[in-house]
Amino acid sequence: LIEEGALIDVSHLNKKSLLEVCKIAKKSGKPVIASHANTLFVFNGKKSHPKKSKDPFAIRCLDDREIKAVLSTGGYVGITLSPYFLSRRASELVEKGEKPENSLKIEIWRRKSLRFLAKHIAHVQNIAQKIGVDKNNAVALSSDAEFDDNGRVVALPGYPQERYSEVFSELSEMLRQEYDWSENEIRCLFNGNVARVLEAYSS
Repeated sequence: LIEEGALIDVSHLNKKSLLEVCKIAKKSGKPVIASHANTLFVFNGKKSHPKKSKDPFAIRCLDDREIKAVLSTGGYVGITLSPYFLSRRASELVEKGEKPENSLKIEIWRRKSLRFLAKHIAHVQNIAQKIGVDKNNAVALSSDAEFDDNGRVVALPGYPQERYSEVFSELSEMLRQEYDWSENEIRCLFNGNVARVLEAYSS
């Protein structure tokens, strides 16, 4: 499929299949992507390299070896805004249906959500730098979203459905102000890397 021009998304593959696909793609010179798969390292909140467990959310996050494999093809990892894959604590809050009870708590939850997103992004970029890949080519934002039984978006902690879109503008502002990101880095994250990979398959 890769040689015939199909862009492969490895987000739902198990580790063995993901590594095999990336190996084939690397030989073909075509990138593969993990369009909506966060990092296991940040999800687990551990300093040591974590192993995947039977946790239904942890198994949807990529470990460092999987991230390296994707990046080595010239592809990217798409960080998803699904709270289930943000962190263990966020997934627990969603599962329990907990809500912040006042405006101060809402603000705290929002900042924590944004910082976790930034940590996932930074972890992918750190791995990219270790293997000699341009960090700006390594990561993108995913359009993946979760919906409840009533068709409402299951947004990040602190972001109700009616304010869901604010995640994007507030994340951009945090990256500019607190992480000193340039406008080009923001562009690469939001659409540049997706466009870059699609162009590789259009030529």
